[in-house]
Amino acid sequence: MITILADDRESDARVSDELRKFSGVTVLRQRLPIGDYIAERHLIIERKTQSDLSVSIIDGRLFHQAGRLSASKLKTAFIIETGSKNFVSPEAVQGALISIGIVFGIPVFYSEGPAETAYIIYHAALQCERHTAEHYRRPGYRPRGITARKLFVLQGIPGIGPKRAKILLGHFGTIKNIITAPPAELLLVSGINKKTAQQMISLLHE
Repeated sequence: MITILADDRESDARVSDELRKFSGVTVLRQRLPIGDYIAERHLIIERKTQSDLSVSIIDGRLFHQAGRLSASKLKTAFIIETGSKNFVSPEAVQGALISIGIVFGIPVFYSEGPAETAYIIYHAALQCERHTAEHYRRPGYRPRGITARKLFVLQGIPGIGPKRAKILLGHFGTIKNIITAPPAELLLVSGINKKTAQQMISLLHE
């Protein structure tokens, strides 16, 4: 199940309608503090047509939005839908998009319309979901909650990913019990083979 939040001020519902065509996608309309869409609560997306982009360049709103997005703790992206009228020069548009990408560090994607925009959002949400489910980003990552911290520590052991960490913690209850467990008991845990057990023992006891 993938959940995508859509800002209720987004008057064009075509993107939301296209998103609902993907299997397992739930689109919830609500007031978002920033951005037009939030995918899996990990990625904020600002969607603009070329006309919207031109107007936001003229009134300076584009860089204000980019500043707020770059200050967010979530990943961010712009999606620019081509096909509508530009009110500023191509040079001004390119300059603005270069600033967004280089200065603010926000990736920019181009789309030919609502259907392709929905496709980009959907696949971005899929990647966010898979990344969260399968991997913790260890450098700089600060898990919340005691269980999350325990799992984070266990995943630092070679051969122990998120799934095995959960199984180990469920079996032994505490990290201390895992560390002091004899090799024969480690082998009783589902998914822990002799090689993995030896790696754990080498790291934890040498």
